[in-house]
Amino acid sequence: MISADFVIALPIGTIIGWIISQVINDKLSRDRAIKIFEVTEFKKAAGDLRAAFAPAMVKFKLLSEVNAIKQMLEEELILQGVAIERFRPFVSPDKQSAYQEEWENYHQSHKRQGVSSVYFLAYAMGEEKERFKLFNERINAILKFTEK
Repeated sequence: MISADFVIALPIGTIIGWIISQVINDKLSRDRAIKIFEVTEFKKAAGDLRAAFAPAMVKFKLLSEVNAIKQMLEEELILQGVAIERFRPFVSPDKQSAYQEEWENYHQSHKRQGVSSVYFLAYAMGEEKERFKLFNERINAILKFTEK
């Protein structure tokens, strides 16, 4: 025969089990949603960073005159800087200084003590192939941070 304790314990146990399963499912759902959001935001910021450098890469191939290259790169710098900062939160703390260093290597190609930087000097001097190779290397050094 079924005891009264069993009749009371069974529904209470069922309800407690259901509540526990709902709490666990809710926690797992929230964790998945957060992860999906993080991945989506990372991909969007990575795409924006890559897109910010694309116009300069194309234009650089089309221009040969030093002043035109310098002017074009200076015009592109603001959008690139915005994309760099938008992506910065996705760079792990242990790679932040390397990220900053690669950004500075790209846009401050020549530094002197006590004198402000001469932007893009390395891309305006020397043989065209070598300038473009250096330009691509420095951009790719920045874009490697978008790879996971």
